Amino acid sequence: MTDRTEPGAGFGWKQVHARLTESATRLAGGLTEEEIAERLARRTRELAALETADAAAQRRDVVVFGRAGERYAIEVAHAVAVAPVGNLVPLPDVEAPHVGIMTYQGLLYAVVDPNALADRAAASTAAPGFVILINDPASAVGIAADVVFGVARVAAETLDASPARPSLIATVLPDGASLLSPDAVTRNARLVVDHRQRDTLST
Repeated sequence: MTDRTEPGAGFGWKQVHARLTESATRLAGGLTEEEIAERLARRTRELAALETADAAAQRRDVVVFGRAGERYAIEVAHAVAVAPVGNLVPLPDVEAPHVGIMTYQGLLYAVVDPNALADRAAASTAAPGFVILINDPASAVGIAADVVFGVARVAAETLDASPARPSLIATVLPDGASLLSPDAVTRNARLVVDHRQRDTLST
């Protein structure tokens, strides 16, 4: 039975629809409606993945830790490792901010208390449970920590925010942790272990 617009009309709408669909398919490069929809969906997923990758590139990881009730953080890129304390040796007659020295993978590190460096009343002489070892080619310094909360991802613009003048506390993160400047830590430690000197003596 022929599909008509009204009784007596000789126009077949099904045939017209089929021809229009065929023409649209040819214009689309021979793709069916389902194939076109799939391509659009795939392109949408690709754009979403690019946007996600771009957002991830604008964030960096920090390790968050605590010492005597204070909360600190340092960028993962500046840390050699987070090491449990097992061989910390106190230094007689050496005052704060130094807690002692320890070895890690054959290297000697001076361990400092971040609260003492920051002149905070919470400075502690208690032995830490962990040490965050700073990645510095010239000096070997570790930051004392009682607890390590984990790794957090923070917006790069927050990490790059800096005070008007160089400071031990580079900025305060949204969770309240004080972001430490590794350069300021090694500069203010006053007592550091120079790996270069050890290498020179061994040659």
